[in-house]
Amino acid sequence: MPPKMSILIKCLNDNHSALEKLSKCLDREFPHIKCWLHFAEQMKIEKDVICQCRLYSEYSPTVKLFEFLKATRPELSVKELTSALEEMKRIDIQLMVFQTYKSEDKVSRVITDSCSDHVMDDIAQELDSASKPLGNWEKLAQNLGVPRDIYQRFAMYSDYNPTVALVRYLYTTSKKPILLKDFMDCFHKMGREDVLKKVKQIIKKEDMKDLNASEVLKVGSDDLQAIAVLLNEDIQGGVQGWRQLGNYFNVDSSIMDVLEPPKDKEVHSPTAKVISWLTAARPSTTIDDVAKALEKIKRYDALKILRSHFN
Repeated sequence: MPPKMSILIKCLNDNHSALEKLSKCLDREFPHIKCWLHFAEQMKIEKDVICQCRLYSEYSPTVKLFEFLKATRPELSVKELTSALEEMKRIDIQLMVFQTYKSEDKVSRVITDSCSDHVMDDIAQELDSASKPLGNWEKLAQNLGVPRDIYQRFAMYSDYNPTVALVRYLYTTSKKPILLKDFMDCFHKMGREDVLKKVKQIIKKEDMKDLNASEVLKVGSDDLQAIAVLLNEDIQGGVQGWRQLGNYFNVDSSIMDVLEPPKDKEVHSPTAKVISWLTAARPSTTIDDVAKALEKIKRYDALKILRSHFN
C-alpha cells in the first residue's frame, strides 16, 4: 500500500473536511503572506484558469476591520486595542502587540500601515481562524464598537457580489478600454433607468461619460457598490440585471456560471477550484506534489492541515 502522501489528488478533492480546512487557510489574502494564488502558480496552473478562480477570492476579514478602523478611528491607540483583546480573553495576541509597540502608538500607523513587520498578518491569521469560544475578529469588532451591519460585510464568503466580480473581469480582460458611456448605453438598453439615474448622480460633468469606466467606477468603491446593489438583486417580471449586462459585453457563459452566487450553501473557494481543476486536468498529481508546493510558499499551517489528513 503506497504512503498516504503519494496518493492522488482526487482523494483531497473528495475529502470535504480536508478541502474545507485547506481552503479556509489559503483563500484569505494577506499583505505579506502567500495564499492560494501563489500555490496555484507553484502548481503551474494556466493564467486563464487562475483568472476564473480569483473572481471570488477573499481578503482577510481582520484586515478589512483594521482598514475600516484606520478610516473611521485613526486615533485608535495600541492601549485601546490591547484592552479590547484582553476583554475577549485573547491574551496571546495582547502580549504580542504589547511586546512590539508602545501603549500610546496609533494602531493605524504601527500595525495597519506598517511594512516593516508582519504583526498585522499574524493578528489576522489568529483572529480569522478562531472559532467559538475563542475570541475572533467579530468579537474584536464588537468590543471596539463597530456596528453589526458594518462588520458583517467583512466576513469571508458573506458578500457575494456578481456585479463587482463581472466588472472586475471586464476591466481585466477587455482588449480596449471600457468607457463609462459603454456601461450607460447598456443600462439604457436594459431599461434600467434606476441604474442610469445612479450613474448620473456619480458623474459631475457631462463629458465624464467619455472617461475610462475603471477611473470612475473603481472596483472596491462605494460608487460601484451602489450600482451593484441594484444589479445584483433578482427582481421578477423581466427586469434585467448583472447577467444581462454580461451578455451585452459577450462574456462567455462559462465565466457567467462562475459568477453565479452560491446556492445550497456552495462556497466559491479559489483554493477548492484549483484542487478541482487539478483533479480533472492533471489527475496524476499527488498529495505529495501539493505538499511540496505549500512548502515552497512557506505555508506550513496549510501543510500541517494536509498532513493531519494524509499522513
